[in-house]
Amino acid sequence: VIPVSPSALAPFVAVEYPPMSLDKWRISPLSATRPNPNVVIADNDMNSWEPIGVGTLTKLSSNSYFVLRSTFKAFKSHQTNGGTITFKKLSGKAEVWLNGKLIGKKENAETTDFNAIFPAVSEKCELRVLLEGTAGSNIGIAGSTIVKSK
Repeated sequence: VIPVSPSALAPFVAVEYPPMSLDKWRISPLSATRPNPNVVIADNDMNSWEPIGVGTLTKLSSNSYFVLRSTFKAFKSHQTNGGTITFKKLSGKAEVWLNGKLIGKKENAETTDFNAIFPAVSEKCELRVLLEGTAGSNIGIAGSTIVKSK
């Protein structure tokens, strides 16, 4: 016989999933007409989409569109519950696409922070941001891009 008596629960800290920073982006060629944000890129295509640094804006000489592309491996919490993608200082009108589905739309051209909420996803994620701007404007993601769990 082992005597057992009730006791208080030991203190603990809830599990916190760290945010994921997206720092590897590629940019499509500029286009005068709205491109398909989900165009398929060949695996061997090394030339048409160029690498672009985090925090880089593109100055437009005419009304133009372009697409920014990044990929990431979703955390288990994203695969189960989804999450939020936060764009710091997003400039220009924008559509945010994740795995071929529209998850957010920014209607104004001002530079603001923008959040796109996404549902549960598969392990491998492809993020595309279609940006639109007018002649003389600077568009792109001037700050960081963070993926957080719900």
